Amino acid sequence: MGNIQDFYDRWKEPYHLFSSNPVVNKWRKQAVESMDLNHGDLVADIGCGTGANVPILINNVGEKGQVICVDLSRESLQMIKERSVEMGWGNVHSLNADATRLPFSDVQNYFASFSIGMFPNTLATVKNWCENLDTGATICLLNVVRGNGSSSLFDKSMDFFTGLSVPAGLSEKLETSVNGDGLDRLDHNIRSVHDYLRDNQKVLDHQERLDGYITWITVQIK
Repeated sequence: MGNIQDFYDRWKEPYHLFSSNPVVNKWRKQAVESMDLNHGDLVADIGCGTGANVPILINNVGEKGQVICVDLSRESLQMIKERSVEMGWGNVHSLNADATRLPFSDVQNYFASFSIGMFPNTLATVKNWCENLDTGATICLLNVVRGNGSSSLFDKSMDFFTGLSVPAGLSEKLETSVNGDGLDRLDHNIRSVHDYLRDNQKVLDHQERLDGYITWITVQIK
């Protein structure tokens, strides 16, 4: 996972500007709302990056709730800490940890946006989350995938969007693990997870936007 950490440590500031634009934030907001969080809830933002989800999550859990930001990039987490001080967010906590081996058991709400496809073994990681969460816990995954449309230009645009979020070294590793390029592998990882969640957990929401290029799934653990 070192390539991912190095990439986001180096490019944290331009990535934050890119990932927190109003269009993307609209999808983030809709996905978070599908979790039906309550004020006072504890939620983990897994693979949080530079914290684009934090204001949205705070709005949903309120001042009495807690947001745990989990990421490998210490530099990105530092940005969140500095912004939390600036904004007076006393209920935001940063945790430098590997999302495939989460070091807590008391958090029962997981949100992950544009991150799960980069895990070394995406499906095994999400299965592990489900096995360690209590009945009634929620998971919401927001992602970019290759859509159902016929526009090759739009396909290329979405590949470019995804490529900006994927460290080159990781893409090369993914390329060598299956036939096809690294972005095909990311797409396969995400769709496999969605299939597993639909088959094994209670689906609360499953939405697609932009002809299937943006998708999120929210489930409740059975």
